Amino acid sequence: MHNLTNLSPHLRYRFQLQATTKEGPGEAIVREGGTMAFSGTPDFGNISAMAGENYSVVSWVPKEGQCNFGFQIWFKALGDEKLGAHLPPQYVSYNQSSYTQWDLQPDTDYEIHLLKERVLLHQMAVKTNGTGRVRLPPAGFATEGWFIGFVSAIIVLLLIFLILYFIKRSKGGKYSVKDKEDTQADSEARPMKDEAFGEYRSLER
Repeated sequence: MHNLTNLSPHLRYRFQLQATTKEGPGEAIVREGGTMAFSGTPDFGNISAMAGENYSVVSWVPKEGQCNFGFQIWFKALGDEKLGAHLPPQYVSYNQSSYTQWDLQPDTDYEIHLLKERVLLHQMAVKTNGTGRVRLPPAGFATEGWFIGFVSAIIVLLLIFLILYFIKRSKGGKYSVKDKEDTQADSEARPMKDEAFGEYRSLER
């Protein structure tokens, strides 16, 4: 996917997609189309904002079928106009679904304005904290919480199986001393009993 920006809503365009290898260019795919004029109020589904010490992340879920458009996002510090003077509005694309604003002041309330051609689309507030300079971790598969929990569960299960295996193996070749003594007593008593019985019969004769 590739987003084209700064297109005119009053013109139609011809798009050409063509693959090229060492053998040369392939057959081109040509399509014609135009932009969709923005009208009405866009749907910022599940929009939310969270903040660290010096940054804030605004995220939303683009509505399926909603045309892509650009808008401005502006962080305005409350209580002191000078704090927000160095934070000019930033141009954001609707389909990018999130925006991170850095260089915010710690422990400060901010108003967040989403604007389209000076029309207020959405407004919310967020407060930075002072728990330490937090940096967002890089997005990756191994940083997901469910993945870390899954790996931890597998390691715990493997450890349990190993412990049970060694316990069973250590008990496999052992038997009780009482059983051993009873076996020896039976083997010694049986010939003595036979001999005594034989001698008794011979004396009786």
